[in-house]
Amino acid sequence: MRQWTRIYHHIKMFMNVARKKGEAVASLFPNDVVLSTDTIVCLDGKIYGKPKDRKDAYNTLATFSGMTHEVVSGVSIISKKLNMTMYVKSYVTFKKLTKEIELMIILKTD
Repeated sequence: MRQWTRIYHHIKMFMNVARKKGEAVASLFPNDVVLSTDTIVCLDGKIYGKPKDRKDAYNTLATFSGMTHEVVSGVSIISKKLNMTMYVKSYVTFKKLTKEIELMIILKTD
């Protein structure tokens, strides 16, 4: 339960970021429909941000290899008639990385 509470707090935070992004754009284009999002990736209760560098990206891919992780997106739709924010959760399964793929990734990062 504690893990879900922590993740739910982050989901609410990313929904708020998505809404604020949308409001900023909607103020510039008041006659249009604006769709904005912000996304987090979770595996085993850990939230992953954007990789800092290629090595971090490699480590993340290696961690996700053969695993199913959650992708949660805050989504906001703003127009003159509608102002709605929600979240969408998807599950993504990574194929197990082979040594050949790992070597290709390493060679591209060095």
